[in-house]
Amino acid sequence: MADDTPTNGAADNRSVDSRAAIQNCIDQAQQQGKALWIPQGTFYVKDTAGLNAQGITIAGAGLWYSTIYRDVPVPNSTPLAALFDLTSRTVRNFHIDANAVSRSTIGGDGGAMDTTGTDWLADGIWTQHTMSASGPPAPAGRYRTAD
Repeated sequence: MADDTPTNGAADNRSVDSRAAIQNCIDQAQQQGKALWIPQGTFYVKDTAGLNAQGITIAGAGLWYSTIYRDVPVPNSTPLAALFDLTSRTVRNFHIDANAVSRSTIGGDGGAMDTTGTDWLADGIWTQHTMSASGPPAPAGRYRTAD
């Protein structure tokens, strides 16, 4: 469920947790061999669990239009993995943001994407308020990172 009023760093406490719905879409795309489309809007992941994808393309409407926003309780006591755990994939044209207030576990910080496998492309990905844009191996493509 999208929230069409992005908060630019401060998540709306009335926002809906979309993690299960997004993971379900990822699972279906993997089973059907299709790409996952992230439409325009802000989609919240409101707990410490991330999203896992393997062998599919994940594409949004553009880094200014499609946002996956991690909103964890702060202060946080659970170490956070990356929001996306991705294997051998193409990701393009979306924004990853979080409500992190510092680059520490207690501040709610976690990575944007952990990447493994081969045949990688990350293009038009904007990460903000995350500890890192991607983990090894480094994908090729264009990145924009901001704090």
